[in-house]
Amino acid sequence: MISDRFSVRSGMSGKKVPAVCLLLLLAALPLAAQASSWKAGEPAPDFTVNLTDGSSASLSSLRGTPVMLHFWATWCPPCVRELPLIADAASRYAGRLAVFAVSVGEDERTVSSYLARRGGALASFVSGCDGNAAVARLYQVNAVPMTLFLDSAGKILSVHVGAFSAQKLEAAVEAALRSSAGTPDGNS
Repeated sequence: MISDRFSVRSGMSGKKVPAVCLLLLLAALPLAAQASSWKAGEPAPDFTVNLTDGSSASLSSLRGTPVMLHFWATWCPPCVRELPLIADAASRYAGRLAVFAVSVGEDERTVSSYLARRGGALASFVSGCDGNAAVARLYQVNAVPMTLFLDSAGKILSVHVGAFSAQKLEAAVEAALRSSAGTPDGNS
């Protein structure tokens, strides 16, 4: 049998092969979840998306204010769990931080219906829809949730892939506000 030959040749028992494969897979997970290739200091590309209220908005319309650009989807369990934290941050930092949440690969009706079922608490941020995922491709979004923090001049401060805990989100927002305070268009 092939498996007998493999075990004899490699000197590995049948139990060790799956263990080695599992270790290799676990070692590769951080690589699969890495953020896009955006670097701090690079200008964030502008885009326009349809909003859940039927209007449209562009990222450049938020210049002059630090921005949390959050990519998410209604079908993503970590995104769904994190969304109340994003909404809370939008409320707590209103006037100092613009929160622009972009739903990836979903249309306005789907996102609007989803947000309406969750109540008014999620209405505290700009919610755009990237139905054909063009903005996700522009930003090299490989996984959701993915969050970028931009300074008030529209330059990337940081990129985070995965869901935030409440404490880590607050720390990231505070760091973005501190970093943005020194920019030419900052709120200092």
